[in-house]
Amino acid sequence: MKRATVRSPLLWRRVRWLRSTGAHLMNLAKELSLSVYDSSYLALCLAEGVPLATLDARLADAARGVGISVMS
Repeated sequence: MKRATVRSPLLWRRVRWLRSTGAHLMNLAKELSLSVYDSSYLALCLAEGVPLATLDARLADAARGVGISVMS
C-alpha cells in the first residue's frame, strides 16, 4: 500500500503549530479539565482569533471562560 503525500501548505502549517504548542495544550487541558483534543480547538481559536463552533456545552463553557466567542 502506497503512503499518501499531503501537499497542503496550510495543513503543514497547522501540523507545525500543533507540534510547537504541545506543552501549551497539555497545560490548557489540565487547567480547564478538558482533553488535549478539545483544548487544541481552543488553542487554535485563541491563536487565530476566531470563534469556536460547537454543540458541546462543556467545551463552549470552557471557551467562553477563556474569552473565545462561541457560535451555536
